[in-house]
Amino acid sequence: ILSVRLKTIWATDTVPYMVFGRGATYLYDVPGVSNWNTLDAAGFFDSTLLIYNGILTYPTLSYSTGVNSAISHYRFFRNEALNPRVFIWLQGENDSQNLTYSNAYEANLIAFVAGIREQFQNPDLPFIMVQLGAAYTGANKAVINTAYANIVASIPNTGLVSTSDFTGGTYYIPPSPYVHYNVKGAQLIANRIADLIDAENW
Repeated sequence: ILSVRLKTIWATDTVPYMVFGRGATYLYDVPGVSNWNTLDAAGFFDSTLLIYNGILTYPTLSYSTGVNSAISHYRFFRNEALNPRVFIWLQGENDSQNLTYSNAYEANLIAFVAGIREQFQNPDLPFIMVQLGAAYTGANKAVINTAYANIVASIPNTGLVSTSDFTGGTYYIPPSPYVHYNVKGAQLIANRIADLIDAENW
C-alpha cells in the first residue's frame, strides 16, 4: 500500500525502493544486543540495523528482499551519494520497557536523527516517526510518545503518525500485550505515512 501510494505522490520518480525492519532492537546502548547507535568501523551506523529496522525509501529501483541484497543496495546508495526521500522510524517498544532507556530516548533519538542526516549529507531529510499504539502496554510508553511529540515540535522536517486510536486488539496480532500490528493496522499506518508525506510535500 505504501509503495503504491508513494508512486502516486512521487509521480515523476520510478517505483520506490523499500526495505523493511527487524525487531528486538534498542535505541539505548544496551551491551550485547542490537542497538541503533552502534557505528561500524567506517563511522556509519551499522548497515545491517540501518537496513533492517525502520524503512528506507529511495526514489529508484524496485522492491527486493534478502539480507545481502539489502545491505549491498544500502552500501551502493551510500557510496554513490544517492539519498533516501524519507526515513520512517517504527521502533521504541523495547526501550519503553525500561525507565532508564525511556528517559534517555528523546536525547538519543535527537542524536540519531542528526546522525542519519549527516550520514546521507542531507540536513533536511524528512524523518517520520510512528507512535507506540494505544493498546500497547509497555510500562513507559507515554515517555516514548512524548519524546516523539517533543522532537516534532522542535526539529524541522520531522513528522509523527498517530496510533492513539489503535485500541483493543483490532489492529494487532493477538494475544496481548499487542506489540505487532496485523494487516489492518499495518495498512492504516501505511496510509497515514503516505498522507503525511503528501501533506508536507516531502
